[in-house]
Amino acid sequence: MANITLFAQVIRLIPREIIQRLVKKHDTDKHAKGFNSWSHLVTMIFSQFSGSVSLRQISEGLQSATGNLNHLGLSRAPSKSNISYQNANRSSLGTSQNAVEIQIWTALITILLLQYLKRIAKCPWCLSNLAASLRLNTFTKIALFQWINEQFLPPPDETEIA
Repeated sequence: MANITLFAQVIRLIPREIIQRLVKKHDTDKHAKGFNSWSHLVTMIFSQFSGSVSLRQISEGLQSATGNLNHLGLSRAPSKSNISYQNANRSSLGTSQNAVEIQIWTALITILLLQYLKRIAKCPWCLSNLAASLRLNTFTKIALFQWINEQFLPPPDETEIA
């Protein structure tokens, strides 16, 4: 049994040092107060993974992971108003060119993570099934690579349990 959630293990696949280097280069955390670029990225990827369509769903979904946020690199779950403010100032939701580009990049990062998991899995996952299963098990604590490789194993025989 893993000590961290499936989502936290997927987030660990993102090379954080590259993100930090880009943040420093472009100075995107200049006026950040508790909700930095990493927190914003994790929040937006969570919205993709969970299929959240509103700020309330994103905020409450992350709040439900209380105690597991440190594994995501978050100190606390962002509030709806905080997400709204960051999305307005970083233009990541909306219809401006920058907003659409950020939404596309977030979706692409999510798809790349799913494709990587599909590629290394021993089981023949369909991408949509993998995404749906991850959505249902986002905060399940199980070893990620065990989960993607043994998802389709039948349950143990009753004689093995006793």
